[in-house]
Amino acid sequence: ALDLLRKQGMELKTVVLTAKEKLCVCEKPECDPDHCPRAKGHFDRINQAVYELWTTGPDACTREVILESAERYKVCPFELSLDLAVWVDTLICDYNYVFDPDARLRRFFAEGGAGGYLFLIDEAHNLVERGRTMYSSSICKEDFLKIKKLVKYGEPKLVSALESCNKQLLELKRECD
Repeated sequence: ALDLLRKQGMELKTVVLTAKEKLCVCEKPECDPDHCPRAKGHFDRINQAVYELWTTGPDACTREVILESAERYKVCPFELSLDLAVWVDTLICDYNYVFDPDARLRRFFAEGGAGGYLFLIDEAHNLVERGRTMYSSSICKEDFLKIKKLVKYGEPKLVSALESCNKQLLELKRECD
């Protein structure tokens, strides 16, 4: 679709979002100045990196383009791609950024946001199963016991409530087996 629009003379700026874990220059993504050298002074450098990509960068800001710019400006590549996303015409990303309550692009869905976005969803037939995973939660009986051990001498009411939860979950477990 982008190629068709470009053939018709429309220039569109695009950013491809890649998962933080795949872009992070550190072994483990710990986004704070104590663990990541790019977090120190990040906000002093990020605006220039975004401005350069938006005004003089290529039309398609792919993973490679983002990584190169992030290296040049010593900023977080993931945050660079998110900040750039606000300024481009098209955004290519996994649909969990739109539907997952933990991963979604809050800057687009915040109250008072511009709205009026159009989503073209590839692999939409997978949305039902992914939705079940995204919006489902689970309770583990053993977690209640661990918490009870941690607080057993501190709060008698909390210990009693945790024991009650444990008994109810045990009953449910027996019913399900």
